[in-house]
Amino acid sequence: MSNTELNLKVQSSGYNHGNSAVITLNNKEFGFDKYSRGLNIAVFDELTGQNISCTTFDTSGDENGAPAFAKFVEHLPANSIVAIAVKDDAIMNISEAALKACESLGSRLIRNLKFRGSYAMIGYKGATPGNAQETLSNSSAVTSERSIKVSSTQKKQFTIKAKSSGMEEGNIASINMNDKLVSITGGYQRGLNVACFNESNGALTYSQSFDLFKNSENAEEFAKLIEDLPTGRIVAIVVKDDATINLSERAKAAFKSIGSSLIDHLIFRGSYAIIGYKGAKAGSVPEHLSNYESAFVKLSCFESEKVAPPPTPIMPPSIVEQRVGIIDSLKADRASNTWHRVKFQPPFARDKKVVVQTTTQTFKGKETPGLRIKNVDYEGFDIRCDEAVGVRVDNIICNANGSHVKERIGWVAFAFPTSSK
Repeated sequence: MSNTELNLKVQSSGYNHGNSAVITLNNKEFGFDKYSRGLNIAVFDELTGQNISCTTFDTSGDENGAPAFAKFVEHLPANSIVAIAVKDDAIMNISEAALKACESLGSRLIRNLKFRGSYAMIGYKGATPGNAQETLSNSSAVTSERSIKVSSTQKKQFTIKAKSSGMEEGNIASINMNDKLVSITGGYQRGLNVACFNESNGALTYSQSFDLFKNSENAEEFAKLIEDLPTGRIVAIVVKDDATINLSERAKAAFKSIGSSLIDHLIFRGSYAIIGYKGAKAGSVPEHLSNYESAFVKLSCFESEKVAPPPTPIMPPSIVEQRVGIIDSLKADRASNTWHRVKFQPPFARDKKVVVQTTTQTFKGKETPGLRIKNVDYEGFDIRCDEAVGVRVDNIICNANGSHVKERIGWVAFAFPTSSK
C-alpha cells in the first residue's frame, strides 16, 4: 500500500493579535463554518488523514466549555490526529481536566497559555506530553505545521454539517449532507429541527421539526422519536429561534442518549447544534452550544462502517428498555393506607407495557414484610410495605400488626413493545 504526505497547518491569533483561527489540510480549509472563541478542534483519521469532525469549545466565556472539551477528547479513538486553534481567548474558564486533555494529545506548553494568548497545536490521542507540534505566544499570532504520512487509498465518506443561530444571532438553521441542504418535513421551523441518517451509507431516513413553544406535546413526540431509534442511527439536530420553552426532562434525556453533554445548559434563544448517534456516550460526539453567537458542527463517516457497534444483548430482545432503583427507607404503612410513588427517570414511552419487580434488600425486622404495588404505568408505580407474617413467640405465630421497621427495597422495571405477548 503506497503512502502520501499531507501538510496540516494551524494558525491562531489571540484577541489582541488578530483574533482569528484557521486549520488547513494541504492548503484547504478544514470546513468550519465559523471559527469561534475558545478551542477550535479538528479531528483527522490517523490512517488516511481524512476529515472526521470539527467543533468549538468556549473555554473562555462558558463555564461548561472546558468539561465538554475534556469529555470529547476522552472519547476520541486512540491515535486520532487532533488540531487545535485558539481564537480570542481559551483560558478564562479552562479546567484542570481540560489541561490534562490537551496533554493527552501531546501538549507540554498549554499550561503556559495566558489570557487572550495564541496557541496552535497538532497532536494525537494517546501522545505523551512533548510529542505534539505546538506553538504558543502571549504576545503575537502563531502557526504550527506538520507533515503527516498516510495511506494514499482514501475511503469513501459522507459528511454532515449542522448550523444553528438563535433568534438574536440570525434565526437560521441548516443541516447539510455532502454540502447539499437537507429538506426538513414542514421546513426549518422554530424549535428543534431533526434529521436522521443511516449509519452505513448516510441515506436520510427521517426529518421533522418540533416547535416546542407552540405545543409542549412536541417535546414528548421528539423524545419518543429518539427513544425508538435503532442503536447507531445518526441524528443531526439544530435549534432555530428557541428550543428551551417546554423542553422537558424526557426530551433532555433523549439528547443525552445520542451523546449530548451540553443540552442542560441551553438558554432562551441560544444556538445549539449536535451530530450524534443513538447509544453514544455523553460528550463523545460533535456538539456546539453558544449563547452569544452561531453554533456549528461537522461529522464525516466512512461508508459501510457503523458509527458504533450495537451493544451485546444482556436481556431477551423482546425487552427493549429497563430502569432500576433502590428505595433506601420504606416503612410499613398499611394502617394509614399510604403509598410511596416511584418515578422512572426518564419515563418510558407512553405506548410500552411496563412490568415491575420488587424485593427487600435488608433484614431489619423479625416479622416478614410484604410488598404491594399498584398504578404501574410508563411514568412510575406506587409501592407500599405491609407486614405479611408476624414473628413466632413461644411456638405461636403472632398476627402481623401492620407496623414494621424501615427496610431498603430494590426494584427493576421492564418495558415491552405494545405488540409483545
